[in-house]
Amino acid sequence: MEMNASNFGNVIATVIDIQGKLILEKQISEGNRMHLDVSELQNGMYFVKVHTKDRSLVKKLIIE
Repeated sequence: MEMNASNFGNVIATVIDIQGKLILEKQISEGNRMHLDVSELQNGMYFVKVHTKDRSLVKKLIIE
């Protein structure tokens, strides 16, 4: 999973399992690319939360 932070400033991405447990967290500085390695995750449903200074986004991630 990749993301470009050039338009968002500093970004924090977290991966959370369906029980609310933090699985992965990564911060990226403005102007850089972020790569979240989810290859080690077990099959199932997760939520990816992306936070910027003034925005927040949550997306569902299904690993099969």
